[in-house]
Amino acid sequence: MKKYIKFFDVLTTFLISLIFFLTPLFFLGFTSKGFGFEKIILFEILLSFSLISFFVKSLIEKNLILRKTFLDWFWLILLTIYFLATFISVGIKDSLIGSFGNIAQGFIFLISITIFYYLLINTINFKRFRLWFISLSLSVLLIVFYSFFQILNILFFSFKFLEAIPFNPIGSTLSLVIFLVTFLPLLIINAFKTDKVIQCSEKKKYLLIKTFFILGVVFNLLLLFFLKIYISLGVWIVALFAIFLILILSLKKIGGEKFRNLAIPLLSLVAIIVFILSPSFEIFNPKLPIESSLSSGVSWNIARASLKDNLLLGSGPSTFYYNFSRFRGVEFNSFNSGDIWMERATGVIFNWLSDVGTLGTLGLLIIIFLILYNSFDLIRKNIKKDNVLKVLPLSLALFVIFLLSIFLPVGDSIYFIFFLLIVLVSSSFILFLSNKDLKENLVIINSLPVISFLSLMFLFFSLVFFIGGVKMFRADVYAHRSILSDSLDDKIKNMEKATDCFFYEDKYYYDLANYYSTKLVKDASENKSDLVWDNLNKATNLSNKALALSPNRVSNVKQIAGLYESIYLYSGEFSNFIENYYENYKFLEPNNFQPYFKLALIKLAKADLVDNEIEKNKYIDEAIDNYDKAQARKIDWSLPYYGKSMALEKKGDLSGAINELNKALDLEENNIDYLVGLGRLYFDKGILENKNKTDEDEFGMDQGEKEDVDDGLEHYDLSKKVQWNDNFEKAEEFFIKSLELNSEYDNSFYFLSLLYIKTNKALQAREYYNKLINNLDDGEVKNYIITEVGKYFD
Repeated sequence: MKKYIKFFDVLTTFLISLIFFLTPLFFLGFTSKGFGFEKIILFEILLSFSLISFFVKSLIEKNLILRKTFLDWFWLILLTIYFLATFISVGIKDSLIGSFGNIAQGFIFLISITIFYYLLINTINFKRFRLWFISLSLSVLLIVFYSFFQILNILFFSFKFLEAIPFNPIGSTLSLVIFLVTFLPLLIINAFKTDKVIQCSEKKKYLLIKTFFILGVVFNLLLLFFLKIYISLGVWIVALFAIFLILILSLKKIGGEKFRNLAIPLLSLVAIIVFILSPSFEIFNPKLPIESSLSSGVSWNIARASLKDNLLLGSGPSTFYYNFSRFRGVEFNSFNSGDIWMERATGVIFNWLSDVGTLGTLGLLIIIFLILYNSFDLIRKNIKKDNVLKVLPLSLALFVIFLLSIFLPVGDSIYFIFFLLIVLVSSSFILFLSNKDLKENLVIINSLPVISFLSLMFLFFSLVFFIGGVKMFRADVYAHRSILSDSLDDKIKNMEKATDCFFYEDKYYYDLANYYSTKLVKDASENKSDLVWDNLNKATNLSNKALALSPNRVSNVKQIAGLYESIYLYSGEFSNFIENYYENYKFLEPNNFQPYFKLALIKLAKADLVDNEIEKNKYIDEAIDNYDKAQARKIDWSLPYYGKSMALEKKGDLSGAINELNKALDLEENNIDYLVGLGRLYFDKGILENKNKTDEDEFGMDQGEKEDVDDGLEHYDLSKKVQWNDNFEKAEEFFIKSLELNSEYDNSFYFLSLLYIKTNKALQAREYYNKLINNLDDGEVKNYIITEVGKYFD
């Protein structure tokens, strides 16, 4: 029996060691969610096996011993806050398992980290802590080596995705910078105190290990120099401060030993100072891409605004995308589409405030503060002990990564490593408790039914985590294949496999709907009408599934609104149906110009569908109001001015319509449609001016500036001739200008023909009429013009 107990004890220790060694280093490049996702899935799988091993051992022993710690209540309170925040979240699915690319911020990940913490404190001893410390140190060393050679374009594997120079096992280049600065103290201490930290007795092995860690420090510093473009002064200061602490604490420990013992940290300190002061010239240019992220100021503004809606619990874990859309500024409309959707803030505190409110943020900060305070207090009190040399670099790493995470964007990889350090540092406290404290803080369970129940419960959850993790990973592998596929059919095939494997990811349905939308456009161009409607129905159904999973993700709302718009084109009763989607779009993203513009189009379409003048004018006024709001959010976009011009024309305000269309033309000077539109408006105004003048002459009435078009402008009553006036001259000017841009533009020929017929200029009218007829293909349009316009030349 003892050999089985020992086997599962060793197995648990080994699996935990793999977590510290493999997860930071692990990458495959087979998924679309990135390396952070791959690391967390591996962590969940290894954690599941570790739990199974731990509880099988307890069942064999018929004895379960659990340690209590001072953090127990804080973890429980934090989990309760996260549970409540998830329960009332604007996206329960996203808060539970994490949104796309942000799995580390979901509630399930926090549960996993909590379980991992309690697994560590119930298995830790000095020997195991040393093993886990070495496992993490080796992982860091390998990442530094690999990233160094990768950035020099020296590749060790032939996978295609590794050929990109910016590639590194952590993910983004900025994440690599955070990683390098975080673990620089660990490499330094391993390099200059190898005998105390690694505790290797053989001289050859000792020298080899020491050499590797010295090279690790050198490569780490060189990488920071190569990546200088990504490193702000604040990051350098944090690195300097960490090394300075090493020097202070080392001096207190080693006292009067020779100066050479401090050579590595001192040289590292000098190297960083040189990097800071060195001029910005390029010795080596890795040609790394510029990475985009929110500024700290924008992140704070969004977090602050979100607290007004959800002060205590936020919008829900992993739902920053919702608050970004709701509270982003109009400055993001400088992009043509305005469709900029950010998944995370720059700075974890801003992310926490937005996602889990003041309660969740306070809970996290208290736990981090308590861990850091107690760890440094532990180091101060035990500085003379060799074992503290393992706690020191880990505590410094946690301190550094927390400081950097406050000011920099943090992806899943860094977020995961951040919590990995929280667990490892906090669990190390158990090593420095007295024997009395150890005995007093134990909960011993001897009841076999209770142990069996707890074991079965955790085994069940372990299996669920394992199966769920494997299915998530498999689904994302298919999603990644879909992205890489050249054929649209292959994209669809792979993404359908992804949705079959894991049907809780709205992004898969969203992308699959886009593929079917692309397919229907292709089928429409090939006149395959039966396939067009089939693909449109599939795209609509998939978009509805995405919306059901994440109802407050603005991209899902916009997609379904656009699809229904393409089906019904604002016709009849469905205009209200589409309007509701765009109203929701406007609520979710009130500072985006697009929903206001779309709502204006819907209102104008509704105005055309009613006969009641009061109701018609109501819809037109609502359209104008939405056009004004679109203009206010994107002043350099011409379409709202053009749309407002059409709305004012419908109301009979030709002067206002001309004014708005002139604004549109100022933004797009060579837009032929705007030129012809202005010509037509001046044409209408010229006819109205003649009509008003005739009324004044006949009835002695001064019509002034009134532009009442209720009686019609009689565009097509070409038998009634009118006198040439200034408005006709301006109309002619715009029509001629449009022909300068396109000498074969049919609309310009058409309106010039009408203008000259109406003003009794037969020669010019005949010239442009002939050009129009010669330019048109045979068909209904040509026959209509010959019949209705050509008769005035008979």
